[in-house]
Amino acid sequence: MPNAVFAQRTLTVNIGTSLSFDQVVSNASNFLFYAIEFLAVALFVVGAMLMTLSRGKDDMVQKGKSLMIESMVGLAIVLAAHAILGMVLYLLYS
Repeated sequence: MPNAVFAQRTLTVNIGTSLSFDQVVSNASNFLFYAIEFLAVALFVVGAMLMTLSRGKDDMVQKGKSLMIESMVGLAIVLAAHAILGMVLYLLYS
């Protein structure tokens, strides 16, 4: 078969809805935000467990404390980025 026949084929998938670009970006950013939020909370809990189970060892207490602080800083950065993206999408597409 000639290559021209393959170039004319298209695949159409009907998922029952049509989304605009801003809706796709908003859905993707919400998914990433909630996934990273879950990871940050899980890391915070792991850090708290390290501190609790350290039995007074200073290095384990410090590791747990730094893990808790870093997870909260990461969560704050992601929250700020999510808010900024939401505001930009609102200003562009409202």
